[in-house]
Amino acid sequence: MHEPLVNTEWPWAMNFGSIGVLLAQKLFASIDGPDGEYLQLSLIVIYICISMNSGRTYLPNGTRTDWWEPPTKVGYNNSRNCITDYYVNELKTLTYKVNDAVVQVQLAGEPFSPTTLRHIGALRIAYGALKNNDDMKSLKMPGTNLTSEQTFFLAYAQTQCYQRQSLLQLLRTQLGSYDEGTALNAALIHMPEFAKAFECEARKNQCFD
Repeated sequence: MHEPLVNTEWPWAMNFGSIGVLLAQKLFASIDGPDGEYLQLSLIVIYICISMNSGRTYLPNGTRTDWWEPPTKVGYNNSRNCITDYYVNELKTLTYKVNDAVVQVQLAGEPFSPTTLRHIGALRIAYGALKNNDDMKSLKMPGTNLTSEQTFFLAYAQTQCYQRQSLLQLLRTQLGSYDEGTALNAALIHMPEFAKAFECEARKNQCFD
């Protein structure tokens, strides 16, 4: 693991916002889906997930059973529907320019909404860990006046920078896999922690308790 994910000389906020969020995303991927996404996990995260409850429908010993409690299912489904509503009724479309032609793709929200919830959950886990362990709050990135909180979110945003051909991303979007910038914005605008860090007006409906 190396830059831009982790550097021992960086302030904690940078590392928590990059590698910290990435590891938390992989952990969420193992427990918020029907079967867990083990193939995407690093060995260390696999070990953590096996030590806990691996996947939504598996116990640590491999027994298939749905261990989510009814309130958990209701809360998850409500959040998922809320994010879907954001994509469908607020964002509505994404626009791409392919061979000088402008193409708009109508968003369905599904099956991408769980990915957004995963981002939000991972951000909150890593952010909470930072707030509990940042003993060097006065240490700022050289040449900036950013707070630790602002640095955390900017470090996360840096890990979400991708460049693809428009046609490829157009096809991905049509298949329900939105670009990283769209996912990034959707996650951050639903986080009161982000609004507070940058003194923005928070959304009334955050979709995630």
